[in-house]
Amino acid sequence: MPIAPVVVAAGKVIGTALLAAALPKVVDGISDVAAKNHEKRLSWIRVPNVLGAKLIDAQNSIEAVGLKVITVEADAKMVYRKCKPDTVVTMSKKAEVKVDPTTTIKLHYVTQIVIDESKSMYENHEKLKALHKKERKEKIENIHRLTKESLKKIPLIKKENNE
Repeated sequence: MPIAPVVVAAGKVIGTALLAAALPKVVDGISDVAAKNHEKRLSWIRVPNVLGAKLIDAQNSIEAVGLKVITVEADAKMVYRKCKPDTVVTMSKKAEVKVDPTTTIKLHYVTQIVIDESKSMYENHEKLKALHKKERKEKIENIHRLTKESLKKIPLIKKENNE
């Protein structure tokens, strides 16, 4: 049974024998790359979960598995208002994922200053919410009062009984 020749985009016809000869080399090249990637991933290291840990303990845990660590003070956020000082709040890599051994993990931690700023942000946010609630209530009461006054000014038509 004859095998049809393959037509490539450039419009040239390649014989099946030529294609059959090139195919094993391509497959071998792909399998070599896959094997190298697989070998590389075997040496990857699982990132320990250090969120919520004391900074020094977190650094020691990450260095113990063979990864490098950089520490950075976190910016204030309302969610940090209940944290304790020197606590890790975010990591540059997700916990429990495997990473290349040359990876550096960045740990963001909170200080007492960041916690105080976070509390202040939260208090200001709550005050603003209360103010908006009060303004909305006053507007509704004003509309209700104006509606009552307007209704009082409309003359009522009384029906007379014609019996």
